[in-house]
Amino acid sequence: MVRSTPPEGDRPTIEDVHSIFAAEVVVIARRWKAHMDERSEALDLTLSRFAVLYWLSGFPEGLRQRELADRVSVEGATLVRLIDALVDRGLVERRSSSVDRRANVITLTEAAAPLVARFRELERTSEGELLHGIDEDKLRTCVEVLSLVRQRLEV
Repeated sequence: MVRSTPPEGDRPTIEDVHSIFAAEVVVIARRWKAHMDERSEALDLTLSRFAVLYWLSGFPEGLRQRELADRVSVEGATLVRLIDALVDRGLVERRSSSVDRRANVITLTEAAAPLVARFRELERTSEGELLHGIDEDKLRTCVEVLSLVRQRLEV
């Protein structure tokens, strides 16, 4: 198990810093998701389901399931379950692609727009609360570092 902090009084080695960084990213990701899921309970919308709606909101013509799975960063089977739940609620539609009938295109319904707007507001409020008081330059550096790591993982 990776320890989250070095022993008291010790300056962490770069290897310790790498391990601490990795452990913090994992913990933050899990807790952030749990926080957002709890906050959005009244909307009956998890962060994972919202991620599907969020990406689709930027593509009025819809996205093929494979493209959507890549953007949401989930496996195909997981995406199918998310889409099924959203179809059942009337928030998305699944149709055959006009270009490739083997592929499905997923689009938002009109019913999804108000829910996406409400979730985005909840998200902005939570981000403001969680990131309040953090130095802007440090936050920008953190975003740069996380973006670099994400890019390396996407190769």
